[in-house]
Amino acid sequence: MMTRQFSYQKEANLDLTHIIGGDWDRVVPNAEVLFLNSVEQKFDRRRIMPLSNCCFYRSVVNHIRNGKPWEETEFNELLTDADRFQLDREWEYNNENGREWRFDQLDRLACSMREDGYKTQRECREADISGHDKFNPSLRSSEFPPESHEVAINIGRDGKLILDEGRHRFMIARALELDSIPVRVFVRHEQWQQKRSEAARAAHPSEVSKDVRCYLSHPDMSDVANFDMRID
Repeated sequence: MMTRQFSYQKEANLDLTHIIGGDWDRVVPNAEVLFLNSVEQKFDRRRIMPLSNCCFYRSVVNHIRNGKPWEETEFNELLTDADRFQLDREWEYNNENGREWRFDQLDRLACSMREDGYKTQRECREADISGHDKFNPSLRSSEFPPESHEVAINIGRDGKLILDEGRHRFMIARALELDSIPVRVFVRHEQWQQKRSEAARAAHPSEVSKDVRCYLSHPDMSDVANFDMRID
């Protein structure tokens, strides 16, 4: 699984799905990061990187699967060196009380997923369950439908699924080895969108090109490839 790394330059509506071209789905830097920044209002230059390059992800897995105390994780140890990493002093993970609260919420979220399964954001809102949205305060606002606050993914030109936002929920679900979770698509590569458009225009699988036909079973094709997948 890859995840995105942003350099934000251009304003974007976070509740829409965007089409972006370029090589953002192929540029893989070797650098490691302490924590993945959240989706913000600007994003015209994008890259991807392996989750294994994220210290926070490694620490989540080490804590949940191996039982290592949060205080002994790599992530927590590096947070004590804020000057070295030039971290925002007001970031909640940068003070002891904030870290304690965050780690407690992560444990509560993991416990909820383990015992009751992964809840959609609508299920959380309707049942007034706070465990899944502690890291997404905007969910508590009725301005947008809860589906817009699901884990956000991007899709590369060849259908690659790329984590964008919802890192806490996603990383815990992955550490728990859940089979699937609900997501929403935030960005599609323009070449992938062209494949979707070709499938949407077709009345039968035989009417799409060979390059597109191999993607008809992709989960992001289910809403446009509305025909019997059997080819006569």
